[in-house]
Parts: sequence; C-alpha cells; structure tokens
Amino acid sequence: MNPVTVGLIINALASGAIFVASSVAKEEIQVNYRSLKEFIGEKFGLITSVAQLERRPTEERQRLLAEDLGDAIEVLPGSPQEIENVMNELLERTKALTESLEKVPQNDVN
Repeated sequence: MNPVTVGLIINALASGAIFVASSVAKEEIQVNYRSLKEFIGEKFGLITSVAQLERRPTEERQRLLAEDLGDAIEVLPGSPQEIENVMNELLERTKALTESLEKVPQNDVN
C-alpha cells in the first residue's frame, strides 16, 4: 500500500479520535471510528499505537502510526487473496469513517 493511502487512513483515524473526544461526534462517527480503530489494532497488532494516537492525536503520533501501519502491511501474513481481502476491508472502514466525518456541518467543527 502506498504511503499516501496509509496517510489517508491515519488522517481519518486521527480526525475520528478528535471528533469522538468532543461533543460533536454523532453516533455514526463513533461507530465508524471504533470499527476502524479496532480493525487496525487487531489485524495489524497496533492496539497500543492506536491508543496513543487516540489519547493525543498529534502529527508526530500520526507519523509514527503511519510508519507502523506501513510496516505491518508489508509483513501481513496470508495468501495474496487473504491480504487483498484485509486491505479492502481496511479501505472500506476508512471510507465509512471519512464519509461520516464529511457529513458534519463546518460550523460544528469550529
């Protein structure tokens, strides 16, 4: 998976963490955020890294999690089809979170 795509995944995760921590987060955002967070934590063994990002979604933590996720993707076990299925699910969960975040009116973000 290319670094841009990994960056988009981490950006969605960090944005979700910020929204979930605020009173702005609608149930749809919370559900999609938890789904992506748990998937990355469990499938890629990054539970601690995701928890650290959730506590403090700084650019540095985003960068570190992006590196960790990129590394985990490179060594993902399984057949090519199994790996493709995992990656497709990762992208689907990221898309669901991104779409739910995009529904938030701009005046709710500020």
